[in-house]
Amino acid sequence: MLNELMKFEADDSIKYMSTKELHILIPKYYEKFQMIKVETEVKTLGIFSFWFDKESDQHEFFLPAVITMVPSEIVFKTVGGEEYVYCTFRKGDTFIKNRNVVKAEYIAYALFSMYLEKGRMPDLISYDKEAFMFDIVGNVTGSKASSFNHSIFEVIYAHLARDPKDVHQFYRLTDMKYPPIRLKLSNLPNVTTSLTSRLISGYLTQSITTSLIHENEFESPLEELLRQ
Repeated sequence: MLNELMKFEADDSIKYMSTKELHILIPKYYEKFQMIKVETEVKTLGIFSFWFDKESDQHEFFLPAVITMVPSEIVFKTVGGEEYVYCTFRKGDTFIKNRNVVKAEYIAYALFSMYLEKGRMPDLISYDKEAFMFDIVGNVTGSKASSFNHSIFEVIYAHLARDPKDVHQFYRLTDMKYPPIRLKLSNLPNVTTSLTSRLISGYLTQSITTSLIHENEFESPLEELLRQ
């Protein structure tokens, strides 16, 4: 979609050439991983939402690399309680200053931390695309994420995605009419499904407290085996 509106220059920059204004929202919490810096230019992780002037539908831009952008306007905006950097591009603006991105393995760790450990998955990344993200991340960043079996991420995301009306219900078992909520890996009461997993998945005091408060609804085959 965007490629058709861009001009690839000889100096390796990419210019936005449409007469429609292009708007993007970049999460400000990228600061925690030192992956956004706002001055006259915006140096940021290339994962954000975008839309065109007079359009309500938003789209996802997914490039797990740090890029430099030079928009016409830069403002800070709060949406749904979250802070964002809001950029507006007009015809002739530099969308990416240098398309030869640097491979950076730490980006894979940052994304794993944001999306899995902290459960801050971007809303525009749909449930059926989540497991494929780290396929791209490994190839672009040069990290070992590309060596992991794709099925591992499918299992993790399927386990963390829950029904927005009931966090104990796996999203894959619903009618999927609404987007899922994503649990943090550290959400011990809801991520774990058995007494044993609760006891070994966190700090001892937290694990014991969680095990006492949340009773098992069923016995797992692993626990039956351990009791023998």
